[in-house]
Amino acid sequence: MKFKSNFSFARMLRRAESKAFQKKTSESIVNPMVTDSKEFIKSNKVTPATSAKTLKERRERKSPKSIGGNTTLYDTGKLYKSLKRSKSVPYGIDMVSYGKRHLEGDDVPQRNFLTLSEKSENEASKKIVDTLVEASMTK
Repeated sequence: MKFKSNFSFARMLRRAESKAFQKKTSESIVNPMVTDSKEFIKSNKVTPATSAKTLKERRERKSPKSIGGNTTLYDTGKLYKSLKRSKSVPYGIDMVSYGKRHLEGDDVPQRNFLTLSEKSENEASKKIVDTLVEASMTK
């Protein structure tokens, strides 16, 4: 009995370890995460909500002007605008330094504002699987 395959695990593994694959998967996951996280912030779904004391300080402050009203983590828009896919770290997101402080709860309330919607997650998974399947097919 003879078997013939049009599928190569070795080829798929080489592809998965390549810089091109890392870049493509990073773009497939991180770009939608940045978009979804910005929407999450702007739609005021971040918890815990901004404290009454902080909201009062925002209203009374002369500069920089607050554009976010009562929206948590959207006071001046600086954090929102800074969210970008990292060009130097695969699967990384660049942001202003206080964004990391909020993620970790470092002297501020911990707020996990990074999110990936189910739709974006499904689309990213499909792109990654399609890329791996394509890479594994022998010619």
